Amino acid sequence: MLLAVWLLFLLSGIALGVAATVGTDTHLTRNLLDQAQTRHAAQAAIYRIVLSLLKRRNSESSDPPPPSSFEIGGMRVTASVTDECAKVDLNTGWGLLVRGITSWAAGKDRSLDVGQPLLDWRDPDSHRRPGGAEDIDYAGANHPYGARDGVFDTVDELRLLHGMTPEIFQRLAPHVTVDCLNAGIDPLVASRTVLAAVPGINRGALLQFLAVRDRLSIEAAEAQARGFGQASRYLKNSPRSAFGITATATHPSGSSVTWQAVVWITGNAVRPYIIRTWRPVRDLD
Repeated sequence: MLLAVWLLFLLSGIALGVAATVGTDTHLTRNLLDQAQTRHAAQAAIYRIVLSLLKRRNSESSDPPPPSSFEIGGMRVTASVTDECAKVDLNTGWGLLVRGITSWAAGKDRSLDVGQPLLDWRDPDSHRRPGGAEDIDYAGANHPYGARDGVFDTVDELRLLHGMTPEIFQRLAPHVTVDCLNAGIDPLVASRTVLAAVPGINRGALLQFLAVRDRLSIEAAEAQARGFGQASRYLKNSPRSAFGITATATHPSGSSVTWQAVVWITGNAVRPYIIRTWRPVRDLD
């Protein structure tokens, strides 16, 4: 009898353990399913916005801008669209414009400015600029690589620059691109931070422009931007063909996923768009 009781007790313990394991596995499976559904909703939102951008480009009338909030598969999605020409292009941007935005990112300590190393990285020669960095400097810092002497493939490549710090990268990355391909920035869509980095720009004229920019027609805003004097050489209208898209989907369970893409709208009937960047936002940290 005693042996039977102990055996029953042992079997009950095993059963409880199995039940707990099954419950945990079920919970983990549900979490993974929720995350997968949320990820796909965020990705689907990006494609929806691309379709909206294509319709706007192909329409003779002025279609409304892509929605900033909508629902997909029972999940709430918030999205934002940024013209890449609102940023400074690392490859084609004016040298002084590049130095302006890197100087801002460095803050008060100008010794941390990576503007000159950035220009040395992208130019094809091995001549070191004052304050710049070429192969010998990377070797001296024990880097297993030298200056590329060519174009940046991605914004993340900034992390490789001689003298770059995580703090400077985090400040700089949102304001630069490799997808605009213009030498200047578009004043109609550029942020205050980027416009303030334009060499020689008059602060008073800039504040006046920003105060009325959203209320002006495109033609009127362009005319006022030309009043920046010598700084106007760093301004260039966007072709409206390169867009950064960020979409965050939230599952009813509370889990959320944020996805980012950079898309070129080509105007080509065979291949109307090209996805240049496609990744979760956590990869940017």
